[in-house]
Amino acid sequence: MASHRKYYMEDSGIAERFLKSLKRSFKLSVGEPSVFEQHFFDTFDWRIYKNGYLLFCQNKTLKLMRMKDGVGVAKLYWNAPLGENFFASAMKEGALKDILSPISGSRALLPLAGIRMKNRLFTLIDENGNAVAVLKFEEAFYLEWNSEAEESFFSSLDLSTLSGFKDVSESLDRTVRRLGAVDIERGRNDLWHLLFSMLGRSPDDYSGKQLLAMDPSMTVKAAVSDIIVRMISVMEENRNGIIDDVDNEFLHDFRVALRRMKSAASMLKGVLPSGSLNKFNADFASLRLMTNELRDMDVYLQMQNDYMNMLPGSLSEGLESFFRITRQKREAEASLLSDYLKSRKATKVLEKWKAFFSAALEDKASSDSLFVKDSSSKSISRHYRKLLKESETLDEHSADQDFHRIRIRCKKLRYCLEFFGAFYPAELSDVLRRLKVLQDSLGRLNDCSVHADLTIRLLEKMNHSSPEWVLSAAAAGGLVTGLAAEKERLKSEAVKALSKLTRKKQRKLFQKLFREESPELPVDPSADAELSSLAPS
Repeated sequence: MASHRKYYMEDSGIAERFLKSLKRSFKLSVGEPSVFEQHFFDTFDWRIYKNGYLLFCQNKTLKLMRMKDGVGVAKLYWNAPLGENFFASAMKEGALKDILSPISGSRALLPLAGIRMKNRLFTLIDENGNAVAVLKFEEAFYLEWNSEAEESFFSSLDLSTLSGFKDVSESLDRTVRRLGAVDIERGRNDLWHLLFSMLGRSPDDYSGKQLLAMDPSMTVKAAVSDIIVRMISVMEENRNGIIDDVDNEFLHDFRVALRRMKSAASMLKGVLPSGSLNKFNADFASLRLMTNELRDMDVYLQMQNDYMNMLPGSLSEGLESFFRITRQKREAEASLLSDYLKSRKATKVLEKWKAFFSAALEDKASSDSLFVKDSSSKSISRHYRKLLKESETLDEHSADQDFHRIRIRCKKLRYCLEFFGAFYPAELSDVLRRLKVLQDSLGRLNDCSVHADLTIRLLEKMNHSSPEWVLSAAAAGGLVTGLAAEKERLKSEAVKALSKLTRKKQRKLFQKLFREESPELPVDPSADAELSSLAPS
């Protein structure tokens, strides 16, 4: 074939008008029409799409397609209900699982949408009986789950002209364009973009951070209120995923938003009345506390295979009892949290504080004259100085609580750098990279401590007279011993990572970037009187 073009048509009427015009010059040989359905899946945060793929089920085959060229890279027979979530880790072994598992991680694959494609094929035959071109019209219909209703949202034309008929190709191109068809951009399949747009979704519509570049001339109140409103939005977006217990990343993002919000709110001391700020902190502290045990159990269960591999095979059966009990306890804990998040009390907390800080963000009468860049510089400098002081006596023999204190300090420093890093030079990217390496080691070290304690508590609650107790006790001893050894390795790893973050070069960078500190801002109760009245009681 000499040429191939693909066009997007705003409505199917263009196709009918084009066919009508062609009948004046050509005989149309009509091919057999085809109809098929595709049902699309991705994680809540679009991990498959962001990695350049589309995942869909067609004719009981789950297919992974590369978006840039439309090439299928893996497939798997799939007979599961199309409206249900699933995990890549639970799929049958093969190429599709090998590709999807690292991309999706512990996130569930969720049903996004279904479409029905209807294709019509025509061959154009000239007056001499020569086949000169092949036309394929495609129309896509959006399908509602569990409904026969369909809505057309995409029409396209594939036009392939045979060799030796360049003039026909150019004539057809002019005609279809005159009727309103336009080129589909190479490397982009508009069908998927239109489908997601129709659903009110976009592959960049969710981020756990939900932060935009800030204007350095914003006041502290406005900037911090902006952060808090965005973090509450993140919590709201993840709320239903926690309630339905879809996957444990919903709870993780929810908790990260809580911590980020608390860190940002610390900059409001002296800016908002202490009563409002104390009430805000108390409301969300109780919510953080409510999620702690569930998150600990989630991570414990995620580590099951690693912990099994840490022990001899003869003890694996004894260790399994701990994970079985944890799954039972987790189910009960998840149910309690779900009930709370569905309650009017939880809704009221989120709605009222969102309204409170939205009002603070728009408050033009505020006497808060401290610019956020000045205040953020002060906060970053303070957290880094405290990190230096707290790390002075830290070594690989320090107690677990000393490393935990460093871990909390690193979180506060990192949140500040991520909130306000755009105000400062690119050198901070290296600081953030080093900080992440350190936090990874400290996070795993904390998990080891928590999981050792959890295993011992579970053992203590088991029936000591049961036949499985002896084996479980031996497995617990082996796991706790293994975790202790892992803690020692991680402490050494963390100390090395910390030294790279606190070395002379890094100290000079922080001193250069954040040496100017702003004075404390006095409280102005009158300016916040109206906002205070909005605070949840």
